[in-house]
Amino acid sequence: MPEFPEHHCRVEIEGGETYTSEIKGYSISSDYTVPTDGWSVDLYDHERGAELRKAFLPLTPVRIYVDNALQCVGRIDVTEGIENSGLRIQGRDYLADLADASVDPTLKFKKSTSLADAILDIFEPFGVVVVASEGNAAFRNILTGGSVSSDVKIAPDRSFTTAKLDEFKANYNTGAFQLAANIAARHGFTIQPTERRDTVALCEPEYGTKAVYSLSRGEFGNLLRGSARRDWSRVPTLAIAHGKATKTGKKNTTSRKLEALDELGPTMEEAEILSAVNAQSVRRKPGEGASPGFYRPMFMQDTKARNQEQLERFLRRAVSDRRHPTLTYRASVRGHRDPDTGAYFAVDTTASVFDEIEGINEDLWIKSRTFANSGQGPTTELELIRPGTWVVS
Repeated sequence: MPEFPEHHCRVEIEGGETYTSEIKGYSISSDYTVPTDGWSVDLYDHERGAELRKAFLPLTPVRIYVDNALQCVGRIDVTEGIENSGLRIQGRDYLADLADASVDPTLKFKKSTSLADAILDIFEPFGVVVVASEGNAAFRNILTGGSVSSDVKIAPDRSFTTAKLDEFKANYNTGAFQLAANIAARHGFTIQPTERRDTVALCEPEYGTKAVYSLSRGEFGNLLRGSARRDWSRVPTLAIAHGKATKTGKKNTTSRKLEALDELGPTMEEAEILSAVNAQSVRRKPGEGASPGFYRPMFMQDTKARNQEQLERFLRRAVSDRRHPTLTYRASVRGHRDPDTGAYFAVDTTASVFDEIEGINEDLWIKSRTFANSGQGPTTELELIRPGTWVVS
């Protein structure tokens, strides 16, 4: 592959000729917690404006690169002419094909169906024939242009090939990706794209990766802007979930109650805040009198949990939805990669952040990332949260 200038964005048509044109602006956005990545590119050809429009038709499969690093495998959704010589193309990654389509309501899962087979049953009509179980590490290395290593494997030891799926049904008006994502989440996984449109990855956030970026303020820092948002409006001091496990035998059906308790395992900053307001994490039952401090319990029920493990996953997801907003750090930097490591910024990676004004000196996990260049030079917008505070299971 030929070398391209620094921060050169290009669009390649899959299975067709490479059409060379001037690119005057682009935006490529990725969010680990959102099903599809979006992008927009402004193409110009002063001599062949009409040919430009014929080459890049709606629904055309394309691959988006920055320099030589692949950033998105997708399809054109929208085309819009810019005067006589320009064309703006907008699209999403290939998971959008699955997100926009409905699942066949006649699809049925057997009790013995594995998670991988269920995903393939849903996705095969759309051309996805491989489910990768090793996570998205390989594609992440392509996105960053290097290798992101991990010291700790946070993921629980469980096999996606043994998950039972008899409680899930395909219905009318149900999206294909929606059903697959619900099944994956119930068993502790997200569905992420890869570098091949015939493959999806089942994975979890890898919070144990080593930091490959540094973000800091000051004369020698690389931050154009940095701001922290701390939202504690929904954080519980105590969370309890209830469910029921049912077991059917030859002669009768028995059931037992399930209960899961989740107390905050706070970071240093979280512990300081909870201590300052005298937060109470011990359940206060009616008749025991007023709480001596700040008390915000969360009592929940999961009617779909079939065992203790599924109930605990449900509770962890519910608590994380309320907890990860306790720190959201947004940063803007010049360029698209770290000047020291040379790694392109990518989601599901870790950055060391030092910001005296916002009171942050810790490693944060990149939840979302946007590459952009509007003609004033390339910039990257990042959204980071504390590792471990957004969970699937």
